[in-house]
Amino acid sequence: MISMLDAHGIVGGGGNAEKVLMSQAFTVSGQFVVPSGVTEILISAIGAGGGGGYAHNGGYGWSMRGGGGGSGYYFPKTRYTVTPGITLTVTIGSGGAGQSSGNSSPGPGGSTVVSGTGVSITAGGGAAGNGAAEGNPGSGTGSSHFWRGGAAGRAGYVQNGSGSGAGGGPLGGASKTSGGSGNAGGVGSGGSGGHNSTGSGSVYAGGAGGRGEVLIEWYE
Repeated sequence: MISMLDAHGIVGGGGNAEKVLMSQAFTVSGQFVVPSGVTEILISAIGAGGGGGYAHNGGYGWSMRGGGGGSGYYFPKTRYTVTPGITLTVTIGSGGAGQSSGNSSPGPGGSTVVSGTGVSITAGGGAAGNGAAEGNPGSGTGSSHFWRGGAAGRAGYVQNGSGSGAGGGPLGGASKTSGGSGNAGGVGSGGSGGHNSTGSGSVYAGGAGGRGEVLIEWYE
């Protein structure tokens, strides 16, 4: 399986020069059993993205844009010494739900976790974006850097601003430049905010955040 995390390849060398690089990508939760004869593995992981905020103006004639959700934390590829036959438990974070109304809250992204003997990894999920209502633009939320802390979703705009807040991360949901619900984020990235472009009392939901992912590599 080709993983979003494959872009950060490793270089074989030394005792691995005549071995084949193997990999297993986890897009859903599961378990990994270290193969016979394998004593080193490499693991990278990303948390899930946060959901985007909704857009609603209560019929005040304003054009509203919700804020985008933040991306998940990226845990960079790290080498671990392991014992053949041990089992690692992989929990994939679920993307945060987009905010559907003022009576609900946008969901933060879930944490992605890898645990087992000698391995303990937690890649936290992205924060949710804020909704926009009655003249208040939605703010984007999240941490500072995608590759380490998660990228913040962009803030939404009010009245004469441009589109809704885009989701954080390289696969963040695109800003809505016309009326409608926000776009979902890709792997590890936030959903964009909803966009009420009509000035009516219509409610437009934020986009959902993208799930997390784990990549485990080893030589055989």
